[in-house]
Amino acid sequence: MNQALRRLGAFSNPDKKYSFEELFEQCHIIPRYQQLLYRWLDVLIEQRQLQQKQGQYTNLVPLSADSVNTLVEEVRVRWANTPELVNIVQQCGENLADVLIGEQEPLGLYFAAANNKAGSSNPESPLNTHLKEIMRASLMAVVKSLPPNLNLRILEIGGGQGIATDELLPILPLKQTTYTFTDVGGLFLNQARQKFSDYPFVAYRFLDIEKPPTEQGYSSHSYDVVVAVNVLHVTQNIKTTLEHVRSLLAPGGFLLLWEITQPQLDFDITDGLLMNPLEDEQRSQGNPFLSQQQWQEALHSNGFIEVAAISETETFGEQILVAQVSALATDSAPVAFTATFEQKNVDQNHQVLLNKKPDIADWFYIPSWKRSMPPQPFKSSVNATQPNCWLVFVDECGFGETMVKRLILEGQDVITVSVGEQFNRLSDRLYTINPRQRDDYDALLKELRSLNKTLKKIVHLWNVTPNSYGELAIDYLEKSEALSFWSLLFLTQALGENNQTDSLQIEVISNNMQEVTGSDVLCPEKALVLGPCKVIPQEYSNITCRSIDVVIPSAESRQEEKLIDQLLNELQTQTSDQVIAYRGHHRWVQDFEPVRLNQVGESKQRLTEKGVYLITGGLGGVGLALAEYLAQIVQAKLILIGRSPFPNRSEWEHWLFTHEQQNAVSSKIRKLQTMEALGAEVMVVSADVTNLEQMSAVLKKSKQQFSQINGVIHAAAVSGGGMIQLKAKEAAVSTLAPKVRGIRVLEALFKDDDLDFFVLCSSLSSFLGTSGMVDYTAENAFIDAFAHYNTFKHGTFIRSINWDRWNSVGMAVAVEARHKEITGEELTAGMTCFEAIEAFRRILCNSTVPQVIVSTQDFPTLMKPKESTKSLAEELTQLTRSQPTHPRPKLGNAYVAPRNEVERTIADIWQQLLSIEKVGIYDNFFELGGDSLFATQLIARLCQYFQIELSYKGFFNGSTIAALSEVIVEKLAKQTDQEELAKALADIEQLSEKEVQAILTSSN
Repeated sequence: MNQALRRLGAFSNPDKKYSFEELFEQCHIIPRYQQLLYRWLDVLIEQRQLQQKQGQYTNLVPLSADSVNTLVEEVRVRWANTPELVNIVQQCGENLADVLIGEQEPLGLYFAAANNKAGSSNPESPLNTHLKEIMRASLMAVVKSLPPNLNLRILEIGGGQGIATDELLPILPLKQTTYTFTDVGGLFLNQARQKFSDYPFVAYRFLDIEKPPTEQGYSSHSYDVVVAVNVLHVTQNIKTTLEHVRSLLAPGGFLLLWEITQPQLDFDITDGLLMNPLEDEQRSQGNPFLSQQQWQEALHSNGFIEVAAISETETFGEQILVAQVSALATDSAPVAFTATFEQKNVDQNHQVLLNKKPDIADWFYIPSWKRSMPPQPFKSSVNATQPNCWLVFVDECGFGETMVKRLILEGQDVITVSVGEQFNRLSDRLYTINPRQRDDYDALLKELRSLNKTLKKIVHLWNVTPNSYGELAIDYLEKSEALSFWSLLFLTQALGENNQTDSLQIEVISNNMQEVTGSDVLCPEKALVLGPCKVIPQEYSNITCRSIDVVIPSAESRQEEKLIDQLLNELQTQTSDQVIAYRGHHRWVQDFEPVRLNQVGESKQRLTEKGVYLITGGLGGVGLALAEYLAQIVQAKLILIGRSPFPNRSEWEHWLFTHEQQNAVSSKIRKLQTMEALGAEVMVVSADVTNLEQMSAVLKKSKQQFSQINGVIHAAAVSGGGMIQLKAKEAAVSTLAPKVRGIRVLEALFKDDDLDFFVLCSSLSSFLGTSGMVDYTAENAFIDAFAHYNTFKHGTFIRSINWDRWNSVGMAVAVEARHKEITGEELTAGMTCFEAIEAFRRILCNSTVPQVIVSTQDFPTLMKPKESTKSLAEELTQLTRSQPTHPRPKLGNAYVAPRNEVERTIADIWQQLLSIEKVGIYDNFFELGGDSLFATQLIARLCQYFQIELSYKGFFNGSTIAALSEVIVEKLAKQTDQEELAKALADIEQLSEKEVQAILTSSN
């Protein structure tokens, strides 16, 4: 400590007195180590190497190099039995100055020191042996008292290298124990999985005890014993930590705690360097420890009713304590040590009912198809008093035209729409529109409305194309996107803008989109239609949507006639089947087959030791987690690609020095440094995965540095978001690009490479749909189709993984926060990061199909149609009404109260919707926390209340109460004038000619 401060220029003037602030600034110490500096100054004063008077420091004792060397030799003699400890202290101590100013990352030192210590063959200290024996004896007493049918539930916090685990597992009964080993990092969990593989009753899970366990997938009060060995003192706030520990324990449960209880000088310059600043006043980074008395007081004050020290070792600076929580049981939290084997099974079943299967092996499904009964033959509607109006978007192959002729013969009222340069009315029943022009769809529907046409069914055939597909041509990709995704999106927006409230069916017919037989030639871009097909019914309660995939036979053939018969029957049938395919004479519906992927052995199979792996989205949540896994398991060479700029390696230390600990980039830099400390090599590149030129340059640079690339993980994604009605094209383009165009770029770059694997990160939304994320749903459906297309065409090892939610990772953070904001509840199910990595490991090693679904819940049950008849707006209304209100946020404008009845009504609706106590007439809806989800609900409520039609587009141009009020008043006035005019005309029609003449005469 003395030398480090000297090297940083502290106390350069021996006669001067320095305040703490002056020393901190003079030495350029980074904010993270402010607490540590306080601790060091206290230690130097205790050791009589520094003086302090009235808050001023002076007279730091000078130390020569010879005196330091002499001291080191004396210590080596005194600690001859533990030379590795001296080496660690010396290794860290020589680098302290660089660590304090951010030029040296302490993690590298820590791992190097730990490796040196791990390689030592020195015997364990007598104190550690004694304390472990006490831990073992304490738990053995519990085991001996167990009835034979009882299930003992133990959780270990921060298991690390398994110091306690190694001692405790051998005494636990195999059939009576459930032992959960936890840690905050995957490295220790993976090591523990290997080390304790002989104990089948051990589960391995992530747990950050500084965060509520319930948010991490743990059930409250579900453990009999919690074990913590020298880990709780690392947390920033002991009170919060103990509250979380207590929440894990069943009533009457025990905490078995092993803790250091005295300051440790070696900790100040080793482990203390890794500590974050603490929130407790009595603790600091260098001395985070509590004494035995302080521990007892802290435990008592945080809900532990009985606390006892069971070892007489406080003199040596370490102590074991046992603390018990109250034994008062509740219906939801039975007393500890009462769970039987039967109860264990009930708990597992209950967990399934709570939507998470306990065994990872049961999380996997593969999409498949099953034969189903074709609908009954189509019956003519010629005798119908009011034939339905069909709007048919006909294809370029003539297939749709043939269908239209059949419908007309059956007496249906059919309007056809073809692809053209612009909106054009060719006849009363034939129109053209430009698929890329949003306004053309509005013009079409307004035209139909003027003709009093009430749409009941829309048949969309623009995804029926000739059976020849391009490779990477941009014009082909753009055309395919326009005819699939954009066409349905714009059509739906136009329906909403024209206030379509009657029930409506949209039937989307495509060819060669679904892999049904295994020999289908696919066009994966067409799968983009599945996004709208899934999400439209979720956002519009009056619209149903189906996808029907076919193989187009030769024109005017018997097979074509048969297929049209099948489709006309299908289109006239009400069914809950949302995804259908016709192949030959058979009707198929999508199904999901469960497959078990059991835990794999240590053979890494598709992973190469020090292999080279490219990860797009490599600095995102999922990409970075997968990179960490590859660094841990094979010390990989990693090429991490992100679109956003990232500091160069030479700037990392300066960035950490000048930014807060919680800064997102700082967190990523520390993770990258951790990977390198594990033996990985990391190349971070900023590039746009959709840009072939940029990605070609990345590939060239990567191969120059690392030679061959062994595997690719495509994790790049933009979450998008926003209701269909308010979805801007620019935003959706940005969302679609990384996965749709990005994957085509990767295909072009690696088509001649023999990759060990090509993994595509998809989502359950491909099948479930996600309200407010039509673009995200569409892009993931494309990802899945591409995997099947690529397997058929190239035969490469490609896997599209439909991930369940990675809890608190990447995009899930915003999703979870928004869900809690709307519902007031935490999202359940999902996967911890460790569980997701384990699922990835199993898929990589065990799967043999191009697409695998990962769902912690029973997936077929999730896919069943929801029974609720409520619209999304109604469900949101119910949720928001139950939420507590909060004060008006600070805005750039002053609060102005509503001035009239219309403004007051609008304000009431806003306040209820946004759960805000009061809203001013000039407050912007989006600045108040509103988004497209709430905007669509708001407009629906206003239309319903005032019985008028409001434009969704217009809302963006005037998203304040004052602006909306003007529009509503104008519409109400116009509506009143029209009603009065209609009444006057009706009265005039009732007049006789003589009465009309008399009125005209009197007027003259």
